[in-house]
Amino acid sequence: MKNYTFEYKYSQAGDIIIGGIFTVHSQIRRWQYEGEKFYKMVCANAKFREYRHLLTFIFAINDINSNPDILPNITLGYHLYDSCGHVNKVIKDVLQIMSGHSVTAPNYSCMDHDNVAGYIGDQGSATSLPMAQFLGMYGYTQVSYGARDSILSDRRLYPHFFRTVQDNEMQFVALVKLLMYFNWNFVIIFATNDDIGERELRFLSTELTKSGICIEAIIFPSQIKILRSSVINKLKAEVILLCGTSSRLVHTILVQAAQIVKNKTFIFTTSWSQDSIYLYGDWTNCSLIFSPLRYRFNGLEETFLSFHPSTRPHDPILEDLWITSLHCVSKNDLKNDVLQYTISITLQNCSGEKHFTNRSNYFVDGVPYRVYTAVQMMAQALDDMYKPFQMSGIRKEENEFNIYRRKLRHYMKLLCVNDLKTDKVCFNDKGEIPETLEILHFINKRHQKTTGGNIIEGLTATVGSFDGSRAPDQQLNISSLVIIWIDNKSSLNSSVDLGHIAGAQKSVFQEKEKLSNKGINYVAMTVSCVPMEKFPISLMLKTVKSVCTLNGQMRQETILSSSTIVLIFGIFSFFWNTSVVRANNRNLSFLILVSLKLSLLCILLFIGKPVDTTCMLRHICFGIIFTVVLSSILAKTIMVCIAFKATTPGSSWRKWIGVKLPNAIVMILSSLQVLNGILWLSLSPPFQELDMDSYPGKIIIQCNEGSRLAFYFMLGYMGFLAAVSLILAFMVRKLPDIYNEAKYITFSMLVFCSVWICAIPAYLSSKGKNMVSVEVFAILASETAAIAFDQPCYESQDKRSQKP
Repeated sequence: MKNYTFEYKYSQAGDIIIGGIFTVHSQIRRWQYEGEKFYKMVCANAKFREYRHLLTFIFAINDINSNPDILPNITLGYHLYDSCGHVNKVIKDVLQIMSGHSVTAPNYSCMDHDNVAGYIGDQGSATSLPMAQFLGMYGYTQVSYGARDSILSDRRLYPHFFRTVQDNEMQFVALVKLLMYFNWNFVIIFATNDDIGERELRFLSTELTKSGICIEAIIFPSQIKILRSSVINKLKAEVILLCGTSSRLVHTILVQAAQIVKNKTFIFTTSWSQDSIYLYGDWTNCSLIFSPLRYRFNGLEETFLSFHPSTRPHDPILEDLWITSLHCVSKNDLKNDVLQYTISITLQNCSGEKHFTNRSNYFVDGVPYRVYTAVQMMAQALDDMYKPFQMSGIRKEENEFNIYRRKLRHYMKLLCVNDLKTDKVCFNDKGEIPETLEILHFINKRHQKTTGGNIIEGLTATVGSFDGSRAPDQQLNISSLVIIWIDNKSSLNSSVDLGHIAGAQKSVFQEKEKLSNKGINYVAMTVSCVPMEKFPISLMLKTVKSVCTLNGQMRQETILSSSTIVLIFGIFSFFWNTSVVRANNRNLSFLILVSLKLSLLCILLFIGKPVDTTCMLRHICFGIIFTVVLSSILAKTIMVCIAFKATTPGSSWRKWIGVKLPNAIVMILSSLQVLNGILWLSLSPPFQELDMDSYPGKIIIQCNEGSRLAFYFMLGYMGFLAAVSLILAFMVRKLPDIYNEAKYITFSMLVFCSVWICAIPAYLSSKGKNMVSVEVFAILASETAAIAFDQPCYESQDKRSQKP
């Protein structure tokens, strides 16, 4: 754990401690004294709005302590840290709260009483997710006031996680309804290259496609050269949607492209709008913003307007704001020097009469209400947990609290309270509190005009709302007359005549090729974007022709091979009691034919769009079934060798003649592959993945094998069985006997080994449909080779069986 030059921690003693993790500083910077070898870490870029979230937490704790109806005779305390938006510091701060406020000792508590009940925080998903993973191991309850990543709704993975907001999926449903309200059918998506961005992009793309809205381009931060160029101006969409994690880097990239994207209209979800750095600048003028419903409550505003270094002399974050916002010298000389160095400012001596009032009237959000609700819900759950002790007059021993903290989440799940608005709020099945979203219209001060809307503090106007609890046709409420569009347009035109574009088929594909070559992921129009009559059939066929043709050829070859096996099986059954069939171990031959039939059906699992189920089944099923085929062939080969050994009078090999030995060989050899399949599925099963790196501008949906070791063991084991069969059959191929099938086994295994020796390098060097084609070809060739050794024995079997 790295040590930081300045720690931003707050504490208050109490019978029960609630831990708090808040992101007030948005980044971490390095600094060093001249001549020193190692860098030191310091938090930078403290924000007023996030500081108000921290003050709300402290206000809520004090408010509950003053309420005699909640936790009477018990005082709530807190240990509070600023995470500075960094994952490593979040874990460090959580460990420090667990261990004690002055030392970090993993798995140990240095406090007199281990009375940390739960944690509040954080606001962003990037820090809340690792925090939830860590706290879940120790059974601590966590309530976030702003994390919206949908993966946190998985109660199996995060049973101790709760939040006073809803996940982003509900917001994307609201966003799609907003696009449909304005008849916008063409959009650009800016997504971040991380897990959160990938999940949000996948869900948003699905919702847009369902509603017939086309994604013209998907741009990632790594494509900064695209944003700086004029290529983006060639895109017809005038609306840009944002997915993923808000960060300083993303903001810097968008600012650098401000002159290019300033004619586009951004739509911000709450994950982005809660970061105030996006709400300043010409490029975000006239944007639409989804925001939590704002609510002002008594006492808190006075606290916000009264903070000053004279009233909070030991507040480390307020000291940072005093330095960075007003450029005033503080009493901490080291901090003055470090902050001047890291953010390049010049400080001056300020009088004590200077205040933050000129900085406090910034964008008012709904997060303080969410913070207060989070503290209120946890305090009420603790009160419900303690009521049996209070009613019986028994005060629970503090050293027993470590046992009962694990029960806190059960009380949280059943909890319903009346919030500050006197509304009843409860956690739903996903551990979330349903919410109503405001739709705000951001207006840059330099572009502000008088409208009939309710403009708050000269920055935003409320233009609508979205309530997911209502009927689908009543969820969205918009007042479009108060919206001022870019360049004072009467409306925003992001509706493209898709029929006209589709008619110009050649120019569409030429433009797509140009954009793909420049790095933009251009998404081709699909059937769901426009009505069928406006979509030329030739355009559809061009995008899916090769895939459909390939799938059709695979199915035809599979049917042909299956028909061959059925024909052989029919002949085999007809001559079931003949001497030729009996001499060649008809039970093993029957098992081989059935297994070949089943392994051919496994090819159907390789055809079509891969999903998790087919990915898990196709390699494992084929490997086990075809191992049965190779084990049976090896058993036949061994029996041929034993048969010739047993021809000598008095030979000890005679006792091995019979059906027990080949059956045992098949069962033992096949069980090893079955065991490999079980371990494969248990430890690291195959799964569907999206390959976005192999071909620029394309996303390949493919199967990831999961465990490469299990995959190559499957192939290697089948190769081993085939090689042993080849060697043994080759040794006895010329021994005289009318029923000797060793030469046919030699031919079959030689073909099998040759096919796979060629197929494996081709498999490793191919991607997408080509890789699947190699697999299917190798399987079909292997099946044909395995069939070959049984065919010759039927050519003369009728003649031989009828000889006197």
